Amino acid sequence: MSEESPWEKRFRRERNARKQAEELLEKKSAEVYNINKNLEKLILERTLELEEALKIANTAKEVKSNFLANMSHEIRTPMNGILGFTELLLKTNINTKQKKYLDIVEGSTRTLMSIINDILDFSKIESGKIEIDLVEVDITKELINNILLFSKNAKKKGINYNFHIDKNIANSLYVDIHKLKQVLSNLISNAIKFTNKNKKINITIKLKNDLNNKQNILFSVEDQGLGIPIDKQERIFEAFTQADNSTTRKFGGTGLGLNISTAIVKLLGGELKLKSKENIGSNFYFELEFKKPVQIKKNENKTLNTNIRNNYNNLNILIVDDNEINLLLISEILKNLNIKFKLANNGKIAIDKCKKEKFNIILMDINMPILNGIEATNIIRNKYKIDTPIVALTVNSKKEVKKKFLDYGMDDYLSKPFNVDKFIEIINKFS
Repeated sequence: MSEESPWEKRFRRERNARKQAEELLEKKSAEVYNINKNLEKLILERTLELEEALKIANTAKEVKSNFLANMSHEIRTPMNGILGFTELLLKTNINTKQKKYLDIVEGSTRTLMSIINDILDFSKIESGKIEIDLVEVDITKELINNILLFSKNAKKKGINYNFHIDKNIANSLYVDIHKLKQVLSNLISNAIKFTNKNKKINITIKLKNDLNNKQNILFSVEDQGLGIPIDKQERIFEAFTQADNSTTRKFGGTGLGLNISTAIVKLLGGELKLKSKENIGSNFYFELEFKKPVQIKKNENKTLNTNIRNNYNNLNILIVDDNEINLLLISEILKNLNIKFKLANNGKIAIDKCKKEKFNIILMDINMPILNGIEATNIIRNKYKIDTPIVALTVNSKKEVKKKFLDYGMDDYLSKPFNVDKFIEIINKFS
């Protein structure tokens, strides 16, 4: 056998090397294929897991939202009785000591209501259910009344309480006035809470820019209170957060107010900002843009005296509510006004009474057994064509619900727990 030539040896080595390379490539290709296949399977499994987790989270959020809505109704109903009867007692002949105790009961109840409202607002923001409701208002008039509400508390603490509203702000702008008041109320309340005697609070509402169709307005609440350390100023806007734990113990509160205010200002198109120095004071401020109406309405010399009491002798009112405390409270108010009334504890009974008797006003609770307020209103309006004014009694305190109730065929609404004077205003309006 002849010896291989050098080129034959080289050819054989290269062929073997190529064969080994092809085998290695095939092996690695198979490995990559298996890895890709496993990776696709893993991605699919993880995607399904994430979808399931998201589904569970959304379900949990919905359950929580429904739970809070139900709890709101359950809590507000007895609180309506506490606040209502407290107000009635305060209007009777009581001595100084009794008045002091009743003032404490009323103040404590309103504080509890504020906490409940914070929790509900936070839940709505978290679930994206808060909506903006722009209406044409005189912003100056609305905010003066709102700011003056806090002057009594400031005076009690011996605080120098000042405010200035720019006179060049238009007397008619499109504003979600309820949410704007909510933010300012929270900021002013905090300023009073954290400011000591003989210190100042300055509230400024200033026109920044005035164009043909809009105005930019700066809102500022500045205090000489505790101030916030630099390292805690970012966290102060987070939910359930205050400057430190001792703040919660000393001053109370849910720690939700600034978080809710931040979210509302953002929804309104602005950003809530802070300038603060520890032991010197804080300034919370934000700027918003408001559209002007196409035609600015001139001020009309119209006056409304809410203290006017009509002649109630011929009035006959139907009260529809399934809660005995609410029925008793409204009955007592109407008795004091010498107004005739009838009671019904569900929508079905209310309809039967409306078919037999003429009423001037129907006060209709929303959540009732057998037939709720919305269903009863629908039947009264559409089936029996009865046009008696219907006022919804609801635990929903948001003003944007008014349109919803009007769409259902109602004429107005009164949120529970209601103020006795507000209740009388409604009676005056429809009598």
